[in-house]
Amino acid sequence: NAQSLGKGAPVTGTAIYFITDRKAWEAVWALWSTVVPKVPGCLGVTGGWVVEPVEGHEGGCFIAWVGWQNTEVHDAYHHTKDFKRRGVILAQGQKGFREYGHVAFLHSRGGKDAKL
Repeated sequence: NAQSLGKGAPVTGTAIYFITDRKAWEAVWALWSTVVPKVPGCLGVTGGWVVEPVEGHEGGCFIAWVGWQNTEVHDAYHHTKDFKRRGVILAQGQKGFREYGHVAFLHSRGGKDAKL
């Protein structure tokens, strides 16, 4: 029930990571997802595996979604001592990311409410 998936976060940071080793990434994500929710301005963290290959990468890709109060708070965190110290966690088990950015979820409908 993290706010990161359009459940209250004004913006959601998103990144698709190219994974080198699924088991290693699971350990990285388990640790990172306990660190970042404690950052002031963070409203929740969630993530999941991309089913299809991204850009032909067969090793697996993982999308992380992190809800934030605003983009400025998120950017400011990248310049803190805490991020410099703990950000190395994210470098483990992956070899880069694609499609980094923020999403502002503004529109949603459930299947039961849709009337065509």
